[in-house]
Order: sequence, then C-alpha cells, then structure tokens
Amino acid sequence: WERSRPRVWALAGVTLAVMGLETAVLALGLLPGGAVALAGGPTAAWVTLLVLGGIAGFALAIHLYFALALAPVVVVLERAGVRASLRRSRELVKGAWWRTFGVLVLVGLIANVMAGILSVPFSFGSVLVSFGDSTPNPYSALPLLLTSVGTIIAAAITWPFSAIATTLVYVDRRMRREALDLELARAAGRTPEAPGPA
Repeated sequence: WERSRPRVWALAGVTLAVMGLETAVLALGLLPGGAVALAGGPTAAWVTLLVLGGIAGFALAIHLYFALALAPVVVVLERAGVRASLRRSRELVKGAWWRTFGVLVLVGLIANVMAGILSVPFSFGSVLVSFGDSTPNPYSALPLLLTSVGTIIAAAITWPFSAIATTLVYVDRRMRREALDLELARAAGRTPEAPGPA
C-alpha cells in the first residue's frame, strides 16, 4: 500500500483509459450497422453489419484488454504515466499474447471459484436467518448484511490474489524479454553465470 498509494491517481487514469478504449472499440464495431439502420437501409444489411461489427469489436476489445493488462503493474513498479504504461504493457505482452491471455483467464477462474467458496457460508447463513425468522420481515437487513460481509471478505482475499498473479506475469515477461533475472542477480551481488545455492 505504501508503494502504490502515491500512484492511485495514475492507476485510476489507467483504468479509465482502458475502459474508454474498450468502449470506443465496441462502438466503432457497431457504428456501420447503426449508421445503415439510421439511414433507413435494408433490415438484413444493418442487422448483418451489427452482428459482424459486434463480433469484430468484441474480439478486438478482448485483444486490447489482455494487451494492456500489465499497465497497472507498470504504473506502480516503474512509476510510469498513463500513456507510457499502456505502451509498455503492449511491448511486454507482444509475442506472448496467448500465454498472457491463458494465465490471466486461469487466474480469473481460480479467483471466482475462491470467491464462490468463501461466500457460501455467508449465503447459507443468510438463508437460515430468513427461514428461521418466525415473523418474517421483508425489510430485514440481516440477510443482506450477511451476504454483503461474505462478498467483502471474498473480495479482500481474491483481489490481492489476482493482483499478485498479474505482477508475476509482468515479472515473467520482463525476465523473458529483458533478462530481468540477470539484473536481479547482479543487484544481489551474484554473477548470473554462477549456479544458485543448493
């Protein structure tokens, strides 16, 4: 937190920039079909354009999302600005988009499963409270409170897990592209050629 606190505004800027780019790409994909529809063109034409444009825009949005996925890490660790971090993320992911995609999707799936498992006791407690109330009150806040607490606890555990995994992907990309492991070995006072301790 001490390291990332001064970069909160830059992190917010990166988040907004990525969201803006995603929205713009999707809108551009739908634009031709929307234009034809507004001009009163044939229904088959604008529906086809909307479907094809939506698919193309969605595919490009997914590509951009994972190409820019390392930008928040760059903002914190390299102290880069918003535009510089977006460019840097694209450079690091270049040539390894599928690998980055696979790892981050797997991390997301694990985080979602963890969140589901962690929230089960609270959801179960919420159901028990609702059924155990002899005088049901539709405005009772206790079930909602239990569910909210479960969601907060799950997020408190899974968000750091996802952030750490993304940081490890960043370190992996730098090791593969820029020999960061050799730099770290030199900084630790070891010659990179020397075998590590047993």
